[in-house]
Amino acid sequence: MSYYVENIKFDRRALSQVYGIICDYDEEDYEKIPKNIRAAIEDNRAIDYDFTIDDVEENNSNLMDDTKKILAYLYTNFLSTPEEKEVLKKLEYVQYQNSRAKYNINFPNAIIKDNEEDKTNSKENLSLVEYKESFLTKIFNKIKNLFTIKK
Repeated sequence: MSYYVENIKFDRRALSQVYGIICDYDEEDYEKIPKNIRAAIEDNRAIDYDFTIDDVEENNSNLMDDTKKILAYLYTNFLSTPEEKEVLKKLEYVQYQNSRAKYNINFPNAIIKDNEEDKTNSKENLSLVEYKESFLTKIFNKIKNLFTIKK
């Protein structure tokens, strides 16, 4: 079964980097990663881009962002111990809270009240408009009704 995806969201070179790294895992860790995920990585990688664990620089500066994300996902979900998973989930929650606080914008109450008033005013201005047929249209419809055959 092929897991090739034409419009994959990840950079194919990043998948090649991940493939080169996970191929160097010992057999026990390699088998912890589900077979379908390993196959998807292998089928969607850039075949002309060879990457091995030896190519990784000491500070990981040559790894792509997508590579780091995929490796973090694999480690968090498949390779870590239950204790590590718990710590990682807590860390993820703290980062989530920090990012929410960073983008939380407090507007003055006056601005919010003005917006609410605008919404209620716009709803009040909506009313039904009565449709009126023209005199000629009424006559035409009556003549048409006279000639229709009723069953």
